[in-house]
Amino acid sequence: SIHGIDGRAMYLEDGATATVNGSIYDITSNETMRSADGGNADTGGGGALNGFGGIVFAIQRNSSATLGETGTVYNIQSHDNTANDVLIWGGYGSRFTMEKGSSIVGTAGDVACVMDSDGMDVSIDGTIRDFNSKSPNTLIRTRNNDFTFTFGKNSIVENCSSNDAAVMYIQGASIQVNFNGVFRNITTKNRTTSTVFIAHTAGNNATCTFTGTMEDIEGSGLYISKDTSKLIVDGGTIRNCSGYAIKVDKQSDSCPIAQIKNGSVIENNSDYLQKARKYGHFTG
Repeated sequence: SIHGIDGRAMYLEDGATATVNGSIYDITSNETMRSADGGNADTGGGGALNGFGGIVFAIQRNSSATLGETGTVYNIQSHDNTANDVLIWGGYGSRFTMEKGSSIVGTAGDVACVMDSDGMDVSIDGTIRDFNSKSPNTLIRTRNNDFTFTFGKNSIVENCSSNDAAVMYIQGASIQVNFNGVFRNITTKNRTTSTVFIAHTAGNNATCTFTGTMEDIEGSGLYISKDTSKLIVDGGTIRNCSGYAIKVDKQSDSCPIAQIKNGSVIENNSDYLQKARKYGHFTG
């Protein structure tokens, strides 16, 4: 196990690899490490608004970290209760993987968030639960271009809340986002705040494929907004949202497409499909 550290559990760079099948716990960020190189992301920065990037894993320059099937992460805290401090931070060309059976567990009352990814490829097939940030930050944030973010069929995100624009906020052009697992018992900022927001700053050609389940949401489901971006619900289920299930927003003369394929279930939501502006386009 790795535990009882003031600063960071693991820092990977220049093609390094690490696999953790044990426990990482009782890690707290610190100001000294964050400012050791003027706030450079290599040493501590990297989170939004210079939050502490990677209390558990900082993954840089074509490196990779894997939380194996018996790996667990818990009791990770921000030293100054900053919501922009994140457990996992990764740069473009790097990769983070959670295998089936692994878990990342939040701490009651703590505001540290899960992930800030600057173009890292991500594959999650474990469980993320009990993150309840009352401060403004999304629990999972992505940016940059040409990456893939996948929630596998065994993945679960549950009992989480965020007081920002979404629980998961996606930015980036030419990206692929796949939801094959379960999102449940999620609370967003208000009824019309989405669980997953594919932002208008995402650029073109962001494709989100949803084959999993999103249910029991105190708030709304999926929001997509940008030009040629697409949302494909292919046999997935969205139900029991106090707000809308899906929202499409027009940003230019072209428009994003939400395609609902046969076999998908969208039920018991306050709104089924919401067209935020005149030209939102739905098929299926």
